[in-house]
Amino acid sequence: MFATMLPLRVKVPAISPAVEQVVATALAKEPKERFGSIRAFANALEQAGQATPIPPGVFSPGAGARAMQAPQPPPIVQPSLYKPAPQVWSPQAPSVQIPPTVAVQTGGAVFLPANDPRVVNTPAPLTGGSLTTPPASLQEAGEGAKKISVWRIGKRQWLAMLVGIFLFGILNLFLVTSGSVNVFPALVVLLFFGCVYGPWVGLGVGGVGSLIASLLASLLSRDLVHLGGLYIESGFVSRLYVLQDMWTLALAGFLAGLSLQITKGHYHKRRAIVLADIISVGVVFVYWFLLLLSSGVLPYFGEILGRYVIPSMVYILLALPIMLLIYARIVKNRKRA
Repeated sequence: MFATMLPLRVKVPAISPAVEQVVATALAKEPKERFGSIRAFANALEQAGQATPIPPGVFSPGAGARAMQAPQPPPIVQPSLYKPAPQVWSPQAPSVQIPPTVAVQTGGAVFLPANDPRVVNTPAPLTGGSLTTPPASLQEAGEGAKKISVWRIGKRQWLAMLVGIFLFGILNLFLVTSGSVNVFPALVVLLFFGCVYGPWVGLGVGGVGSLIASLLASLLSRDLVHLGGLYIESGFVSRLYVLQDMWTLALAGFLAGLSLQITKGHYHKRRAIVLADIISVGVVFVYWFLLLLSSGVLPYFGEILGRYVIPSMVYILLALPIMLLIYARIVKNRKRA
């Protein structure tokens, strides 16, 4: 590294003095004695290759380089079998103004070191997806990172609450009876809206929907329709326990809505559906217990358990997963569209 560099003519006797001078300037040990830029070095080397004198001002090397520019006697070239190939001039591609300490230009191409800030590291392409559909791993990661605010109520929740109140208020007028088994079909609507849209929607659907059903029942007469082994009784809402029915149904919808905090609304997954179903079945039991307690008929809980409570729990256990699966399929199709 500290040894004096041998002249290039020792290795290549046919090299021209001009080219040797340019290369020696570029390889000077002191940085200040080298060319000021890559462009200056390239221009000087090009002109030296054309065997033309380098005009002053093309490049500005340091003091050491200017000392090397003193005229030297032409070297004595010994006869050799080596015949240099003819040099063909070709136009040089425009170079990029990059400091020579961080870039090297060769044939018009600029090579940057890996740690240069101008080098953009392009990540390897992901596999397993397409231009429109990300890989499954990214989809799962996105779903896990997505946060669902259980307590938020926006336009979507208000619209769902209005639809739920209408459906629940209508269906709450009907009681389906088969033998000694009695089921209220409106319960699954209440629990569905709570599980999907959160506790506030469940609270509104249960409370306001039961009040609307009571008002409609006061205007309609009770009627019984026979369909095979089933009896559908309309206008069944009790006029004696309106307030008890309203607050217990509102509480049931609110408790069902808390399942959204656990499931995150991922009802395309089996685990989320199972958790929502288990919570809803427990909510049904709590609803009947509080209704009988507030109505003063808790001593008859054993008789009502077999006729209303257990059939309602079995009904929810079977009907709610079907509704959640249909909802998940609709949401998936809408995202694809």
